[in-house]
Amino acid sequence: MMAALLAVAIVAAPVDGQHPQPPVAPGGYAYQRYLPKGYGTDAKTRWPLMIFLHGSGERGSDLDRVKVHGPPKIADRNPAFPFVLVSPQLPADQGWDLAKLSTLLDHSIATLRIDPARIYLTGLSLGGHATWRWAAAVPPEGSFAMVRAIRGCGGQPRLTIYPDLGHNSWDPAYDDAKFYAWLLAQRRPAPPIKDKK
Repeated sequence: MMAALLAVAIVAAPVDGQHPQPPVAPGGYAYQRYLPKGYGTDAKTRWPLMIFLHGSGERGSDLDRVKVHGPPKIADRNPAFPFVLVSPQLPADQGWDLAKLSTLLDHSIATLRIDPARIYLTGLSLGGHATWRWAAAVPPEGSFAMVRAIRGCGGQPRLTIYPDLGHNSWDPAYDDAKFYAWLLAQRRPAPPIKDKK
């Protein structure tokens, strides 16, 4: 008599709120994932995706450290935060690896209901440098030069200078509701419709 083994994978429905997630690939980054209120019950809506890259002080293996600053901190205290938020964590003494970040982005787009016209990237300190590298693929020459270049290509960047704050400009930036409203107003243009003959 042969015995048969039946294995059934039970996939839990996504849970609204912010929760730690394992790496999506071997050697990848563990991350915090925030799903907006209503994500789990609304199967039709495609949500804007924000990727947040933390600074050097949040590196390590305690994923709660990722929520100390910026959007993960805001999402924790505001259940109406209107983005799917993915916040990876760097291991101690490492820098951001763009290939690992791209794998995480691809996984997020493939497995979550993301609006492909509304994908945003933001970071602070060490994560801010990686944001420029990942988005532009070249080392930045400075914030003003980047803004001029983006405007020259038809983009509408927003640069806010916080005088006398030193390095920690992210607290007032990420606490500003106008920042999130500005992000939500940005969309990739629709691709041109090809004329069928």
